[in-house]
Amino acid sequence: GIPAEPLFRSVIMLVFAGGFNGLVLPLGLSLFLWVGWRRADLMDGYRYPRWLLWLGMITCIMTWYMAIMSVSTIFNFLKIA
Repeated sequence: GIPAEPLFRSVIMLVFAGGFNGLVLPLGLSLFLWVGWRRADLMDGYRYPRWLLWLGMITCIMTWYMAIMSVSTIFNFLKIA
């Protein structure tokens, strides 16, 4: 059969990569929202509709909440592995 050890390491790396991505996503989304709200000069004067920015803000808050709630779970999993 397939040795379990290398397969288990692969699973650990995939879980860590997914968890790390979930922690980086709110940072990137926050940056893009800041540009959308404050830096129309970077987008050649284009201003996003306010409803779209508010929808993005709600989504950003939800991603921050999920990232904060998952931090301890991710690191606890890495300690077990």
